[in-house]
Amino acid sequence: MTNYNGGKAYTTFLKLFNHNLIEQRIQMDRKTKKLFRIKCIIKKCREKGKWELVARMCYKYDLTPMGESYYD
Repeated sequence: MTNYNGGKAYTTFLKLFNHNLIEQRIQMDRKTKKLFRIKCIIKKCREKGKWELVARMCYKYDLTPMGESYYD
């Protein structure tokens, strides 16, 4: 099997493709961080008994409320 180094269009395509993969990973990390932060806030609100705030956050971020055992 021979390696094809390709022309300028091929190398440009590979650079854009690799750059796109890196951007997708960074964006997923941001989503994961945000979701984790929201779930931690919801947990603290449950501990303090702020059920209206929990309900509003679940509605706003389209989360399904879980039982206490989910967080342990």
